Amino acid sequence: EDAPAVVVEDAEPLIGNDEAPEQPTNPAGRVYAFYDRLSTTFSWRYVAIVSLVYGVNQGVGEACLFTAQKYYLFDDLQLTPARYSKVDGFANIPWQVKALYGMVSDSFSIYGLRKTPYIILASMGGIVSAASLWLARLDYQTAAGLLLIANLSIASPDVMIDGTTAENSRKFPKLAADLQTLSWASLYGCAMVANLAVGELVKPSSIGARGVFGL
Repeated sequence: EDAPAVVVEDAEPLIGNDEAPEQPTNPAGRVYAFYDRLSTTFSWRYVAIVSLVYGVNQGVGEACLFTAQKYYLFDDLQLTPARYSKVDGFANIPWQVKALYGMVSDSFSIYGLRKTPYIILASMGGIVSAASLWLARLDYQTAAGLLLIANLSIASPDVMIDGTTAENSRKFPKLAADLQTLSWASLYGCAMVANLAVGELVKPSSIGARGVFGL
């Protein structure tokens, strides 16, 4: 029988052990024990997708998108401050309606799955929109629509993974702190590195705002 290809719905516990294992004393051992504990309980695939969604998709994605969006609208499209405010507000709508994504995914499954298909669709939309902003010369109306999709591709997986971590925290309250640590450490660790790099990359003398979209 073929193994399931979907990862988010596989976040079911594999074992349940109430005994506290002996903790290693060295930092590397503690980090290994942390990931091993979560992987053993929830599966390594779930741990990997949480790390990627919070770290790469949101941490790196937000840093690159928000910075590139600002410089792109001002420098490349030469928008006035008033028009920039309108386009920026429109592009950021996906962040204002995050609760809607959870309601939709919980109400309408795709092939019996409620999280992973939506995350995959959002990722595909993000790739297409970012590539278009990178490669094509656009008017500001088209750019606004693509920026809306790019923001949607970051905001929607975020709220769906939030839902799975909340659910697993209720099932395993002893691991709730570990799940929060995994989420926030992935987010801010990657965001810190991305923010340090994107300030240099967005300069016209480097790859510029459009080049950052290509990342």
